[in-house]
Amino acid sequence: MKWIAVVFLAMHSSAQAFDLIGTAKDLKSGAVLYIEKHRITKSEDGLNRLIQTEYQKPDGKVFARMRTDFKEDPFLPKIEFSDDRFAITETLIYDRSQKKITLTKREKDKADITKELKVSGNMVAGQGFTNFIKMNFDAPDKSKLKFNFVVLANADHYKFEVVVKDKASAEQKNFQLSPGNFLFRWLSQPIEVGFFTKTKSISTWKGLSNILSDDNRSQEVLIAYEEGRP
Repeated sequence: MKWIAVVFLAMHSSAQAFDLIGTAKDLKSGAVLYIEKHRITKSEDGLNRLIQTEYQKPDGKVFARMRTDFKEDPFLPKIEFSDDRFAITETLIYDRSQKKITLTKREKDKADITKELKVSGNMVAGQGFTNFIKMNFDAPDKSKLKFNFVVLANADHYKFEVVVKDKASAEQKNFQLSPGNFLFRWLSQPIEVGFFTKTKSISTWKGLSNILSDDNRSQEVLIAYEEGRP
């Protein structure tokens, strides 16, 4: 299943330090699958303005990259994702004046695939999810937040619901992300996401990954994030 390709965080190859580093492990075996490194630029109100991400193998080889630019909208950023393993590039562009999203997939030796989506209601794409959580961070426990989630890999959007969970600790606040469609709920497990209470940056992700396995299959992961500049 590729519908949650949410991507969730992106980085840029550089000798400079990174702001957020996540280590993704296979949910069953515990083996390290990949490492994601994020350079993050924030606005004065603490929302993400630009995220540049690298995805690396455990040996350090970079195999995918993502650039997420929130210039047009905090929830519907411009997204550019590329994966060297499959020679694909996926982009999302939001046109505020026409209230539409254009999704494009480019794959080697194949014709480009383009699809347009009309923007309506509470719509979120990719790492816009983190800004969505930041804007609703102080919602009471057990409250439910509903939105339409745009999935880049599927070139489509789906109804989702975020449930604010009890705090795991004074340092972390937890959220549960579930598809709103009954069939999706039946087919998939909810995604559990933790955020640092102090910085409101993502701290953990448990569930379906936005990164496919080397054999082009979906995979479930547990990602633990570290803040700072190593």
